[in-house]
Amino acid sequence: MVGNGDFLPITHTGSTTLPSSSGIVSLKDVLVCSNIGKSLVSISKLTKDYPCSVDFDCDYVRGTDKATKKLLAQGNNRNGLYVLKDSSVHAFYSSRQQTTSEDVWHMRLGHPNQQILQLLHKNKAVNISKSSKGICEACQYGKSSRLPFSSSCSTTSRPLQKIHCDMWGPAPIKSVQGFSYYAIFVDNYSRFCWFYLLKFKSDFFKIFTIFQALVENQFQNKIGSFQCDGGGEFTSARFLNHLQQHGIQQLISCPYTPQQNGLAKRKHRHLIELALAIMCHSRMPLKYWVEGFFTANFLINLLPTTALTESKSPSEVLYGHKPNYTSLRVFGCACYPTLRDYAKNKFDPRSLKCVFLGHNEKYKGYRCLLISTGRVYISRHVVFDEQDFPFHTVSPSPLTLSTPLLKAWQKSFQSQSTNNTENQSQNKPEEV
Repeated sequence: MVGNGDFLPITHTGSTTLPSSSGIVSLKDVLVCSNIGKSLVSISKLTKDYPCSVDFDCDYVRGTDKATKKLLAQGNNRNGLYVLKDSSVHAFYSSRQQTTSEDVWHMRLGHPNQQILQLLHKNKAVNISKSSKGICEACQYGKSSRLPFSSSCSTTSRPLQKIHCDMWGPAPIKSVQGFSYYAIFVDNYSRFCWFYLLKFKSDFFKIFTIFQALVENQFQNKIGSFQCDGGGEFTSARFLNHLQQHGIQQLISCPYTPQQNGLAKRKHRHLIELALAIMCHSRMPLKYWVEGFFTANFLINLLPTTALTESKSPSEVLYGHKPNYTSLRVFGCACYPTLRDYAKNKFDPRSLKCVFLGHNEKYKGYRCLLISTGRVYISRHVVFDEQDFPFHTVSPSPLTLSTPLLKAWQKSFQSQSTNNTENQSQNKPEEV
């Protein structure tokens, strides 16, 4: 820093000599400033490194060796500045100790990020003379990446004010009913999720009109805005005209930016993970994925979530009362529905061992699958055995979808079933 407060960039540091009438005076820690007009000598630094004394008066300056009393250098006063005679200086500097701008070090070190460069400067591994806040064009060409996403500050004050939507599919295999896709509609206010099945993506428009009519009639509110991605089912002329006619604002996430529809994407992940967990636990065949996903969505709507105030459940926020968990049963467990009304004669059994497939949205009852026939009975009068899972003991059919992980999964419980059979045969008492 010079007298007027300005900073001059230091390009190098090194050492040099100052010629004198009685020899050579060595100068250490010389700073090379290419932008400076004149070479300056620090008297405090000079007297500290070399045993000499310097005397000033109104006309002259004299430097004397303290030991020999010989004159080392002298000069006169020129316009308020003391100039030494024969003071031409030739600096010799080391490139290893160069001090240069932040931009130059950035290029030398292979374009590292700002934090690495500042760490090296803090540890005094490099000397930076001038900082830079410019944009490196080469870094943009070679290292351009997605910018971080800030937390969403979007809030809603009523149900249906903003609906998030996304579609999943096609499923690796078709369900028993022939479905390959599903669509979810998530209410931003309550986080409640509606789950709809589709056989083809082209069915979405029909599904949306059914959903719209249902929720707007139930809650006496209109859908305000509709958040989705840029999929063809969401950008078709027919769907866009429908939104315009009903005054619904459409919000579309940028291409390859699923984070802008993050609420629906996270709901997908939660839904799939929970569905796979309950299906793997009960060893439910994959063709029943619809039942597993529907049950997962039903349970998620009843579970408390930290996304809502006081960790309430979506169902409680939307409907205004706490959910009742007493009717829940373990998915895929054994169940015995009352089948008296299906009996043809008095010798028919009053019930059969079935598999619990979940609840039904239209009935206050349970869906019970009879494995031998594939028939599903809906009944309120059901006795459950939540420790027994029929598909654990049924010989698994060959997988329609064959992948290494699925083969390993099926093989694992096939071996378990074999071990259980061997143990039972060993423990069986011998006949006498």
